[in-house]
Amino acid sequence: MARFPYKKENIAALGRLLAEARLNADVRNALKQAPEKELAKIGLPENVTSLMNFTVVDQPDELTVAVPYKLNSDLVGQADPAYLSSIGRNFLQPN
Repeated sequence: MARFPYKKENIAALGRLLAEARLNADVRNALKQAPEKELAKIGLPENVTSLMNFTVVDQPDELTVAVPYKLNSDLVGQADPAYLSSIGRNFLQPN
């Protein structure tokens, strides 16, 4: 489903960075200030990060979901049920 070129180790590194940013204010602030720099530190190449619109949402009292891929705006605009369902599965919460 990802809309950018990626390697499995890049996705794992991104997950670790997001988890660390959630738990460590210094990492979170660095990610807010210069996301492209922090993403480069974990090995994401510029041709990948240039395709991302990376924003840190820091609302600890709200449910926040990290979506590490760029949405296909054509399929979203067409309300493509299969595409939207596949995205929606990322937001399901366990009971």
